[in-house]
Amino acid sequence: MVGYDANQSAPKSVYAVSGAASGFITRTLTQPLDVIKIRFQLQVEPITRGATSSKYRNVAQAFQTIVREEGILALWKGTVSGQALSVVYGLVEFGTFEALQRKLGSLQLTDNPRSPMSYFLCGSVAGMTATLAAHPLDVIRTRFVGQGKRKVYSSIVQSIYLIQRREGFRGFYRGLLPALLQTAPTSGFIFALYLHFQTMYRNLSGTSTTQAHSCKY
Repeated sequence: MVGYDANQSAPKSVYAVSGAASGFITRTLTQPLDVIKIRFQLQVEPITRGATSSKYRNVAQAFQTIVREEGILALWKGTVSGQALSVVYGLVEFGTFEALQRKLGSLQLTDNPRSPMSYFLCGSVAGMTATLAAHPLDVIRTRFVGQGKRKVYSSIVQSIYLIQRREGFRGFYRGLLPALLQTAPTSGFIFALYLHFQTMYRNLSGTSTTQAHSCKY
């Protein structure tokens, strides 16, 4: 169960590890779509079916082109840095959210730590904290995925060295501000809506909070 509950006994590390594991599995399944998304973002030419001058014109065509020119494994380019990103992000986000929720409950800073507003605020802070921790990995992942046949970066260690040498420490945090502006409301709404729909389910089904916590799927 995510969020504050005075009766729960699970350590905070359980939530952090669960978040890391879910991030790892999700990244493995969705990495090909992330590769195609970044190729679209880096392409200057229009992404339309009729644009003959464009290398990538739609998702299906981009998928076929990448596999034909670079091989099936190209769809998982940047997967090591991507996995590191997802694991760190999930670990920090869920760990921070749980820590904030428990702190609110123990210090009695609010009458109801499990209110949608509490979840939104804790989720926003957790998302921004995770973004700060994982953003350098996101930069490295994007550099790897954006490579075509001509490779600039051959390994994570080499990419860290080149970025540091050419761009300095700030190079690892390129695009941080828009990332934070996106993550804060997104994470906040995810956790708040999670609570909302869980509460809606309990109200409709007549399930108690204790039963909901012990529910097996």
